[in-house]
Amino acid sequence: MRIGINARYMQRVVRGIGSYTHFLVKYLQLVDKENDYLIYLCREDEEDLNFITNNNFYKIYAKMPTRSAFLRLLWEQVYLQLKLASKPVEVFHGPAFIVPNLKFCKYVVTALDATHWLHPKTHTFFTLLYMRPFVRLSLWNADMIITISESAKKDLINSLGLPEDKIKVIYCGIDEAYQPTQNLKSIEATRKKFNLPEKFILNVSTLVPTKNLPTLFKAFALFKSSTSLSHRLVIVGGKGWKYKEILKAVTQLGLEKDIIFTGYVPREDLINIYNAADLFVYPSFYEGFGLPPLEAMACGTPVIASNVSSIPEVVGEAGILLNPFDIAGIAEAIEKVIRDDDLRREMVEKGITQAQKFSWRQNASETKKIYERLVKDE
Repeated sequence: MRIGINARYMQRVVRGIGSYTHFLVKYLQLVDKENDYLIYLCREDEEDLNFITNNNFYKIYAKMPTRSAFLRLLWEQVYLQLKLASKPVEVFHGPAFIVPNLKFCKYVVTALDATHWLHPKTHTFFTLLYMRPFVRLSLWNADMIITISESAKKDLINSLGLPEDKIKVIYCGIDEAYQPTQNLKSIEATRKKFNLPEKFILNVSTLVPTKNLPTLFKAFALFKSSTSLSHRLVIVGGKGWKYKEILKAVTQLGLEKDIIFTGYVPREDLINIYNAADLFVYPSFYEGFGLPPLEAMACGTPVIASNVSSIPEVVGEAGILLNPFDIAGIAEAIEKVIRDDDLRREMVEKGITQAQKFSWRQNASETKKIYERLVKDE
């Protein structure tokens, strides 16, 4: 069987869709030595693809760039259609919501969430203009839809009226590199590299509205004003949609000296930052899955997170779950976890156990079964 995967996001995007596609392809190589895979890529960032080594995985490069919405439209609705027509596959997987409108084979679509309908204000006008009609068409045209949480499945059904039996939930996994480390020299090197304080509270988020960072800033300000603790707040992540409004909230609260923005951090350093943090706080009000809390737990960092969307499925009973807009409640929980050593130890142990429930190998195995079932049922 020959399977095609649209992997353009995997080359540049290090979180979200890019991360999902990266680990799907990485672990498909471990679980499938028989089927052939055509991995459709751009000529950009080729050096990041050294992990694709299996003889049954073929990199198919396009010469065209895809750095704008219009070019992405051409990539997905013209270039991929021409490729599928000229070199047929039995199954084509679109991991980023969209597949070509013309159908040449069985289609699998991964829809990570339903933000385009539930939280349209978190997207640009042009993103909505492109995504809404093409996502709707792709999901209805798909033979099977993969989503990454029961919450996201429910949202897709309610938003688009999709049939329940057409959607399969396959949880994301945790990269095996995320674990507690005793390499204090490495942690200290990362601390110096990013000028991190000895004591800090961590959040890992792209600076976009759904991450609810202004609420975290307000809770942190309340925590600082009501205690004598010296902790600072570290935000790891790149700038996204409406990031200027998020940075403005820091100035309005007078927290310029207490909040550190690192920008994007490589995986090796991120693991060290998780290990160095006293606490991870994640008040996002919408997630298709919520990978950062899982990474934090895997590294042995206590987690406070939202009690909405998919986050309770990920965190389970290992963390403290709160209303994402309860400023006082978040501030109180931060102080409680930092001051209570016994509670911290309990949360660390539960978090590591909870993180072990999520496996990229399992994700790849279940996805492979979907490919094979669609062809078998043909």
